[in-house]
Amino acid sequence: MKNRIHIFLALLLTFHVTSIFSQSYYALDFIENKGQWEGRFNYKTTVGEGTLFIAPSGYTIVKHHPDDHAAALEFIHGRDVEKIKDPVKITTGVKDGEEYSSNISREISIRSHAYSVVFLEANEKARLVPEKPTGEVSNYFLGGNPENWKTDVGSFGTVIAKDVYPGVDVKYYSSGDQLKYDLVVQPGANLSRISMRYDGADKISLRDGQLIIKTSVGESKELAPYAYQIVNGEKIEVTCSYELKDQLVSFRVRGYDKRAILVIDPVLVFSTYTGSKVSNWGFTAAPGPDGSLYAGGIVFGTGYPISNGAFQTNFKAGGTNSNGGGIDIGITRFSSDGKTRLFSTYLGGKGVEFPHSIFVDPFGNPVVLGRTTSLKDFPVLNANRIGPLGETDIFITKLSADGRVMLGGVVVGGSGNDGANIDENTSPERPRSLLYNYGDNARSEVVLDNNNNVYVAVSTSSKTIFPTNNNLGGKQDGLVMKFSPNLDQLLYHQYLGGAQ
Repeated sequence: MKNRIHIFLALLLTFHVTSIFSQSYYALDFIENKGQWEGRFNYKTTVGEGTLFIAPSGYTIVKHHPDDHAAALEFIHGRDVEKIKDPVKITTGVKDGEEYSSNISREISIRSHAYSVVFLEANEKARLVPEKPTGEVSNYFLGGNPENWKTDVGSFGTVIAKDVYPGVDVKYYSSGDQLKYDLVVQPGANLSRISMRYDGADKISLRDGQLIIKTSVGESKELAPYAYQIVNGEKIEVTCSYELKDQLVSFRVRGYDKRAILVIDPVLVFSTYTGSKVSNWGFTAAPGPDGSLYAGGIVFGTGYPISNGAFQTNFKAGGTNSNGGGIDIGITRFSSDGKTRLFSTYLGGKGVEFPHSIFVDPFGNPVVLGRTTSLKDFPVLNANRIGPLGETDIFITKLSADGRVMLGGVVVGGSGNDGANIDENTSPERPRSLLYNYGDNARSEVVLDNNNNVYVAVSTSSKTIFPTNNNLGGKQDGLVMKFSPNLDQLLYHQYLGGAQ
């Protein structure tokens, strides 16, 4: 039987990996366009500071300006409050069921640039074939006309454009947070026919073997193509490079054995992603007794990948209005090799929650510590609430190892801000004091002893939480508490601090 010869030219499109709208810290999904979006493209994915649109004849990239992206992140994290000019009044949270506002915001404009890559003289009948379905579907009910509503919209890990040229396929996929496409050249195909035109780019050039695409919002690059063959059990690199002529890009491949298969060698490093379709930021992580990984962060809406039977399957925060602050917690447990999501759950109420610390007991039950503004509906066990509560409060939650059951839950707080580094001039959602020392204000810790008692160290500005004389001594104190394993008993508490 004759050997089938495949030539894979791996082309890597590089973007910054953080995004304003979707953090993309997971293998990219290509979502089919069944008509829910306008435009002549078949699949779409968000990657870093941009979006990729795939059509049979090529692809289009929309890239956002990195300075605008950074400014938006600074604003979202509350670090540019002092820099804002012409503030406008926005709602920042809910207190005792009522909205409160702060003059801390401004409108942020995002500059963008689009360019398209077109395969010249390509097959007009080339077809896109999706592979590796994620198993997830989306429904789009956009506008008032039911004819425009689209349901069961699938997402895939790979999209292949078949026969873009005779015997040449284009495969789109990702490796972690990196977007790639391969040119797969079948035996007998004419590699010289492949030619790409970049429409909308300000300039394209070659630098150190890489293809540089200049736009009004910065450069994109396609890394130098790399290929190798396995011949008689030995790995042999194949010389492959771009050729640029009259702003058209083609490829030059030299010295390969046409009797053997040319393949791409991926570099595998243990890392994994939540798979959220909505923005989510990691805050804390901890190992389990079996080497599994527990990760906690904040989630900005529906779309976090919740497991069947999870403790909390619904996003409860609503929007930034009288229904809540728009942020819940996401807790996910990964297998020791990072390949399997063992459980994933929301945690929160109608206000704003942040997870600060996770500690896992010997049985795999995670204890999560953080802060909340959900005064009345943050989930606790047996109405376990300590203090008058108000502003931000401290929560401790213990879940079962499978993420299905709350084994213990308590909320602790006074009338001030608890569980955050704060000052007198800030709202609960934007504590600024100590912000630069710690990276953000979400800093408190939970640990367990050999008997699984729970120890908590936090900050507080509440004058009175407990019905004793042991209360706040200054503007903000440290607070240490010890709870029983299931959080149903407060065994002791102690303030630590002076007059400031």
